Amino acid sequence: MKKKSDSPVKVSEGTKERIRIAAAVRGCSQADILDAAVNEYIDRHTEEFATGLKRAGEALFEGREAEVAYLISMSGH
Repeated sequence: MKKKSDSPVKVSEGTKERIRIAAAVRGCSQADILDAAVNEYIDRHTEEFATGLKRAGEALFEGREAEVAYLISMSGH
């Protein structure tokens, strides 16, 4: 069994309600729903993550500070 974190995740009220309902319907915890959703999202967007990581690595390696700063600022979204 994977160790669970007690860290809160901030989502909109609408999303929180959808998670609550999905968990009730599935008979599992809200954490289980969120865990599955995040894993599915990452699996579906693996190529995008790989492209972003490659671009960031190249920018760091080549000393393109402005691009690195931009990529870091975009990570907050």
